[in-house]
Amino acid sequence: MSAIQSMNPAPSWALFALIVLVLLATGHINQLAHYHDFADQTRWLLLPNGKDVWSNVGLILIGLWACYGLKRVHIPFTGRISAYVLASAIVLTGLGSSYYHLQPNDFSLIWDRLPISLICAGLLGMVYQYTHQRSEGWLLSAAIVCALLGVWHWHVSGDLRLYLGMQVFTILALPLWLWQARAPRAITMALLWAIGFYIVSKVTEALDMQIFTATAHLISGHTLKHLFATMAMACVVVAMRAMLQTSVSANGVRCLNRKFG
Repeated sequence: MSAIQSMNPAPSWALFALIVLVLLATGHINQLAHYHDFADQTRWLLLPNGKDVWSNVGLILIGLWACYGLKRVHIPFTGRISAYVLASAIVLTGLGSSYYHLQPNDFSLIWDRLPISLICAGLLGMVYQYTHQRSEGWLLSAAIVCALLGVWHWHVSGDLRLYLGMQVFTILALPLWLWQARAPRAITMALLWAIGFYIVSKVTEALDMQIFTATAHLISGHTLKHLFATMAMACVVVAMRAMLQTSVSANGVRCLNRKFG
């Protein structure tokens, strides 16, 4: 049985429909009124808001590592465009977040949120191609459009629903597709660790001031957010390299279980 035949699209469409209905029922999701007022605003290593700026260096390095890996090896994998989008977006996220934290405001925040959405687009395209064994072109294109629309819609209306909805769909769709395809355990675990680190990063972000106070102003929750996000992207790149370098036969992903599972 081929991967295309074995992958039932109904759960994916049901998940998409559920998220759309929840977002419609939720209504307008506003950005927090004091979103730009981060706990640690001290100058550090010559830069304002220094720790929130410098803590993005890891993301930039992880993204460059991913880009170097894509150029260094032959990729027997048709999802290379998604992989390049993903690797480039990781670098841009580190740069965009650094730029934003130098002078936090809604305009500079665009260049933080846009590459984050493009990471989701690259991930969706890459994992879709790997698990479904068919071209990810239409999905990647749709995901990039949604990434752009989500950030644009937030900027002009203040509504975060499209921006957040794409992240939620990515977090839920990836494990679903990996489970349906019975992907190798190493790849599945790497992406699950990435999702776990990302969720922890959102928790530390929400506890920004509490963590800053609890650590006697040593480190803030938002700085920790960047560090956990870096670990999440490291796991993503590990999974990406494994997927790109795995030779898949015409029988699809399921044959990998006999070789790698």
